[in-house]
Amino acid sequence: MTFEPLQTLTIVIIDCGILSLALVRRADGQRNTHAAKLALVTGVFIAPYSLVDGLGARLAGTSLGFYNWLSLGNGTLMTAYLAIVSPKTLSKIARKGRRVFLIGGEASLTAYAIVIWAFTQAPIALRAALLKTCIVFALAIGIFSLKGCLNLIKLLSTFPTVLDPALLRYAKN
Repeated sequence: MTFEPLQTLTIVIIDCGILSLALVRRADGQRNTHAAKLALVTGVFIAPYSLVDGLGARLAGTSLGFYNWLSLGNGTLMTAYLAIVSPKTLSKIARKGRRVFLIGGEASLTAYAIVIWAFTQAPIALRAALLKTCIVFALAIGIFSLKGCLNLIKLLSTFPTVLDPALLRYAKN
């Protein structure tokens, strides 16, 4: 698969924005290399599951059907794992975490069902790049909910994720 020049540019810009987050410093002025390593490891896991989800939904012929089977399998495996490793956790979810479990679970299912559908609507690599705009939400949550500080490096690191949806809009699909 080859990309048009504008598609390649958008992917490079997003990658540069994500890599620039490694320049962000902690409150004490030191680089946060641990956070940068964790972000890199997360990216290493996101790439394969994005391919599996995108190709799986396309091969299944229905993104919702693929996602329902995927969720059923994941839920069954996780329940079995918890029943073996930590049976008390299952009973806690049933007693104390019901509301969070139902609301959070429903929100998660809905959001990821939309993601799976999006993988069927455009090239997987481009859609995966666009999904990284969640960095903007992470920045907003960090500033407003967690009372973090906004500085120029954070702002500049986030800018590519705002620019890229506009560029992707004009890229040839």
